[in-house]
Amino acid sequence: MRSLLLAVTLTTLSLSSVWAGEVTGAGRQALQVLRSHNMSVEALKTQGFKVLLGEVTGAGKTINLDRIDMVVTSNKLLKMNQASHIQFKHPSQARALKDVQHLEFNAVRVSPNQIKGLIYE
Repeated sequence: MRSLLLAVTLTTLSLSSVWAGEVTGAGRQALQVLRSHNMSVEALKTQGFKVLLGEVTGAGKTINLDRIDMVVTSNKLLKMNQASHIQFKHPSQARALKDVQHLEFNAVRVSPNQIKGLIYE
């Protein structure tokens, strides 16, 4: 019985580690945009950045705007220091991505639900 339990546990652990790196949906789109700009997740991490791929929900929306370096949409990589305007829902409380109505990068307007990835410190 113990050997069966051990075998099931080891199989589960090995399979979870295989699937842990899989990126699908919005995350795959973000990876393609990074690759088109000759960037990789590994290279960004070695430079000290954290990379969040996929639709930005939950904890991703609580990241302080000052920590965000780049925003990835389905077809663009935009640097936060080049944002021309940030429209907040409630300006007096604005600190995180959840407080943003939209970001503007010259003629490009990006709402938080269009963000497919974040590169932040």
